[in-house]
Amino acid sequence: MRHSEDSESSSSDSEQSEHPEQRDEEFSEDSDDDVSDDSSSEGEMDEEGMFEVSDEDMFADNVAYMSSEQYSELESQIEAQPSWKRVRTFVDLLVAYGRLGSAGAEGQKKKGGVRVMADSEVLMQTPATAVRLLAPALIRLAKGGESATGGEEEGAVPMNQYASYARTRPLVKASVNAITEMSSVYVSADMLCTLFNILASLAPLLVHIEMCADKALHLAKEHLVNVDPQVRLFAYVCIRAMATAAGASDQVVDECCKTVYMGFMSVCVKRTVHSLPMVAFIRSCTVDLYMAVPEYGLRHAFAYIRELGVFLRTTLKGGVGALGGKRMRVKKEKAASLTGVLSWRFMSALRLWAALVIKSSQAGSQDFDGIIYALVETMLCAFRAVPQAVRFAPARLHIMSALAGIQSATEMHIPVVAGCIEVLQNAAYPPNVANLKRIQQKGVTQKNGLLDLSLVLVVSPSVAHSVAYRETLLLDTLAIMLTSMRVTARTAAFPEFVTLPIHQIKEVRRMAVKSKPYAGGSRPSKYPAILRPFGKDVAAWCDKCVRL
Repeated sequence: MRHSEDSESSSSDSEQSEHPEQRDEEFSEDSDDDVSDDSSSEGEMDEEGMFEVSDEDMFADNVAYMSSEQYSELESQIEAQPSWKRVRTFVDLLVAYGRLGSAGAEGQKKKGGVRVMADSEVLMQTPATAVRLLAPALIRLAKGGESATGGEEEGAVPMNQYASYARTRPLVKASVNAITEMSSVYVSADMLCTLFNILASLAPLLVHIEMCADKALHLAKEHLVNVDPQVRLFAYVCIRAMATAAGASDQVVDECCKTVYMGFMSVCVKRTVHSLPMVAFIRSCTVDLYMAVPEYGLRHAFAYIRELGVFLRTTLKGGVGALGGKRMRVKKEKAASLTGVLSWRFMSALRLWAALVIKSSQAGSQDFDGIIYALVETMLCAFRAVPQAVRFAPARLHIMSALAGIQSATEMHIPVVAGCIEVLQNAAYPPNVANLKRIQQKGVTQKNGLLDLSLVLVVSPSVAHSVAYRETLLLDTLAIMLTSMRVTARTAAFPEFVTLPIHQIKEVRRMAVKSKPYAGGSRPSKYPAILRPFGKDVAAWCDKCVRL
């Protein structure tokens, strides 16, 4: 009989010892508390003088009826001296707040079965309080009671290296699950910003839990392209906090880099005036994140640039061939293959990596110097892949502008001037007479003044033969040439370098003088009036460099 009692007690002890291992799973409504009650066995809860919360009914059913006085007392106690019981109760409040919203959403579908809470005003304060209290309290508990206020030194040691970190895992899981549930119910911009702020503060803890990291990244990926700019900002702050957290695994950092890049590519399908702010924001976020984690950023950037190069090689092989020792004319096959090159996704990707190289060089860093050669060769190949017709000149100018920015930032020699001269020669060449007659018969009217080519890659034939379009190409091309020449002007070989461009500019001027009026305009082009002073200025610039 005595032996049976001992066996029963030993079996109960073994069940209790096995119970904490099962508490590492995700919180659910029917599960027990995930945190072992070591502190409660020492009488900690009684010494605190707090209201009692039973282990059998840990979640929202009990704490939902907390009064405002009890909530204020709990808040002050967590801020002064956090303990497992207090933080666990606060996490339950966060879970109850999420369930309050989901119950309200279900109540619109079902008239019955919705639980009524007494003090729901208390729960409404929980998300804002969690931004200030939850992460510092959990970090302090994970570090074994040490202070969590350390500024940047706080993340010097990964959280999973502390002995008490394992006890915080269930609380972190419960918090992330509650935040995920609230994000699908409370869709206001202020609430989403608050939730992402909580996730960013919990980043040192949740990056060591694969399930929590995946949920946080998935939520941030959805709202990285949100219409509200403030929500986009806080979503990126959450991603950056996870990527730069101490001890973050390679998988987490790679997912962060991939998430931001895929978010950028998803908004680059079209380029409009309304999408420009979002594209510029996510491009800046991508550059900032890759510079924050240069080891991973360099690897991802090189892989994506290589994909662009492989795509270009496939395009050139599929659309161009040799026939009788001469280059084939552009056919429908090549036009179909060039659809990917003449797209905003491709051009935006090139400009993204160019911006990364420029920002890195301007910051005095050499982390991304290894991708400059591959990027420049890919961009020059893309420039040659675009047809030389005047209507495709905007796409070529986009590439030349990015190359000029790289040359200005890195002070490396890139053949930008040669490409600009090629665009000038094609733009100054007289248009086809048959095309002019066809356009004039359609009665197409052309606008006077300059055009904005920042939102187009290819223009229609009617626009390509207009005076305003040709003059816009001239001014934009000359501006890119000046940007490139300013870099070479500081070298001793500058006079020899610009001798050929000056001669070519004079040839373009003579060609423009002899050309006929363009479609829809009765006045000749302003090419001679603009090119003459430019050539003189460059010649004077050369003389000044020689005298120096």
